[in-house]
Amino acid sequence: MKTRLLLSFLAFLIGLGVISASLLNTPSGIAAGQTSISSKQMYIGEVLPDHVAYPVVAAMDRFYLETATPTERIHYEIKYSHRRLEYAKALLEKGEDKQDLALATVTKSQKYLIKASNEAEQIDLSDSTRDLLKRALMFNIREVKELTLKFPDYDRSVLDELRQQEQMLLDKLQS
Repeated sequence: MKTRLLLSFLAFLIGLGVISASLLNTPSGIAAGQTSISSKQMYIGEVLPDHVAYPVVAAMDRFYLETATPTERIHYEIKYSHRRLEYAKALLEKGEDKQDLALATVTKSQKYLIKASNEAEQIDLSDSTRDLLKRALMFNIREVKELTLKFPDYDRSVLDELRQQEQMLLDKLQS
């Protein structure tokens, strides 16, 4: 009973946070009724790591990972890896002041795939999931290699090291 009440309260707080963040991001024209209904958004949209509501997104990601079966978890990790890579690109477009956050986001993308690859060794994966993981690793390795050039030299070593780990795991999957 206490657990159910606690979960209900947590869900209420998350919902309240999402609605509050959505209202905070609503342009003043929409709030004043100066736009058409078709241009209104009743959701937050893309929430980058520099957004106030990002902790809610991260918490939901963790929840899905914790409650998923091993195969579902690998699919989620691939999805989250790709999403973090896109977030990093968007952060880099915002300017140099977001570079540290973009670096952390890229490394999180790499770590998701490394974790998925390590978990794949522990379970019997279907051929389609194994192929999906291989393609995700190849894509991530290629994309991170290009992104690495946008970071200063002292940050590149971290990305290169993780990229090498990804390459070793990809080689294992391909053998």
